[in-house]
Amino acid sequence: MKQPNGLDPSADPGGKSLKEELYELLVTHLPSSAVMMFDHDLRFVLADGPELARTGTSKAALEGRPLYDAVDPAFAALVEPNLRAALAGRRFRAELPFGDATYAYAYVPVPDASGEIRYALVMAQDVTDLRRAEQRAVQSEARLRDLVGSLPAVVFAVGADRRLRFVDGMGLQRLGVQAANLVGLPADEAYLGDPKDLKGLNAALAGERVVEDLPIRGRVFETRHLPVTGPDGGVTEVVGIAVDVTEQRRFQALDLQRQKLEAIGRLAGGIAHDFNNMLTVILGNAEQAIAGAAPGTALYDQMAQIRHAAEHSARLTRRLLAFGRKQVVKPRVLDVNHSVASALVLLGRLLGENVELTWRPGTAVWPVEADPDQLEQVLTNLCLNARDAIADVGHVTVTTENVTLSPEDCAGHPEFVPGDFVRLTVADDGRGMSEETLRLAFEPFFSTKDASESAGLGLATVLGIVKQCGGFVTATSAPGEGATFHVYLPRTARRRPAPPPPADAPAAPSVGTETVLLVEDEASVLRLERRALEKLGYTVIAADGPEKALRLAAEAPGPIHLLITDVVMPGMNGRELARRLRGAAPDLRVLFVSGYADTEVADDRVPARDGFLLKPFTLGGLASRIREVLDR
Repeated sequence: MKQPNGLDPSADPGGKSLKEELYELLVTHLPSSAVMMFDHDLRFVLADGPELARTGTSKAALEGRPLYDAVDPAFAALVEPNLRAALAGRRFRAELPFGDATYAYAYVPVPDASGEIRYALVMAQDVTDLRRAEQRAVQSEARLRDLVGSLPAVVFAVGADRRLRFVDGMGLQRLGVQAANLVGLPADEAYLGDPKDLKGLNAALAGERVVEDLPIRGRVFETRHLPVTGPDGGVTEVVGIAVDVTEQRRFQALDLQRQKLEAIGRLAGGIAHDFNNMLTVILGNAEQAIAGAAPGTALYDQMAQIRHAAEHSARLTRRLLAFGRKQVVKPRVLDVNHSVASALVLLGRLLGENVELTWRPGTAVWPVEADPDQLEQVLTNLCLNARDAIADVGHVTVTTENVTLSPEDCAGHPEFVPGDFVRLTVADDGRGMSEETLRLAFEPFFSTKDASESAGLGLATVLGIVKQCGGFVTATSAPGEGATFHVYLPRTARRRPAPPPPADAPAAPSVGTETVLLVEDEASVLRLERRALEKLGYTVIAADGPEKALRLAAEAPGPIHLLITDVVMPGMNGRELARRLRGAAPDLRVLFVSGYADTEVADDRVPARDGFLLKPFTLGGLASRIREVLDR
């Protein structure tokens, strides 16, 4: 059968024309393809190509047969409109399913010599794998977009022209923007922060990989910039991801502050240990000098002043330990008015001449149970905070009063607790605080000051101390209207103990006849304690270190009734020394002494038969503590 354009597939192979050879190459070697030609009766004029066998038919089974006789009628019905369109002169492409496969059909009208359309040429190509790959690509892209959109980050791409080509991610929601409003904008406009922060993007456009923290609308994003290069090596775009690390950076800052505080605490403990040793010597010698001087003489008065200064220095050391959290908390029943009045003597000087301090004590204020040093720290923090809020000249007012809160008073105030309280109030007429600042005021490390001026610990410390006492703190403020802080300390039913004897008339020290092993690595303290104990009647075995103490104890001619040992010593601490000595003398009593207020040896951590004494101490206090331990 003669084919259009002079092609005759049945001709002798030896006499093939160039067109015939090209046709054969096209049909025979093009994979997954078939070529068909139909006349106006929709009859197969030609059918050829390797794809016929794959579809379960053959050239011989199709050529010369009508469309509806040669193939499935349902498929023929799909093909017929396309064939009619091609026979009408339309050239086009279409895709149709055939079984489980998908074919792309090219329909080409074939005219005769007069230009009249005589045939419809159909070229079929199996595109199943291609379409499946495309579908997978679309699905992968959709999954990738879903993934990017769900990331708690911002993924972006910036072209070499500095315009934002792509942006997505849940980080946009945190920033309150939509991607559609940013894509296409210049980077300087699309960036929601200060354009001066885009140094990393500029470096990435120059070919560098950059990781930096970018501040955006009050949050911090760790941003990674990756330059993408083209065939010529130039940067075509920069892709990046910005992860919200606001909380992570905050916790890192908190951890840094914690490390700083731990370092300060260790420093405070070391200073306190050495300083309290010196204060013990000063207090002890002053006490002995007072005992040997006549009241009213110049020597007596001078020694009394030295002792008073040393006691005041000891209180300062306890504050240092409290800041470093190395202080043993010892609550007792307090008269708040007396404690506040004592603290305000020093605070008046700290506030400065430009701040007028007014003290309004309440009448018959109830007793509370608290550590006096911590209560002083609360008042100091509040007053200094008030001073810092006053720009020029201002007033700070401190008041106390009794208040009783009913359940109705506490309604709507979750921090309130019903009961009887002493309310300590510190009010100032400074610049005040905004609602947001007031909400964060008691947060650890929050401060409106520069980092170089404040660690943000004042109000957080106040809250912690008051809560430890069973109370609570409230604050009211507004910009330009000052601030008022109320500290509520629960009333205690315990009675205040009798006041101690006057400082210049110490009680007579207790005496004894027992043998005491005294261990102290500070030579001046060791001499002072040995001399004092021997005057009280004790037999003293003195050792300037734990190893010597073990040797002297083994050589002692008789029993040792009491071990008095410093806690912090080189080589071996007091606890280990006591443990080793008790291996040979289980009934040995121990009095631990330390200038470092370590909770490991505080009163509530030592065995009931032992005791703990914090330096600096008076010799009378040492003597009383010794008898307390020996007589238990």
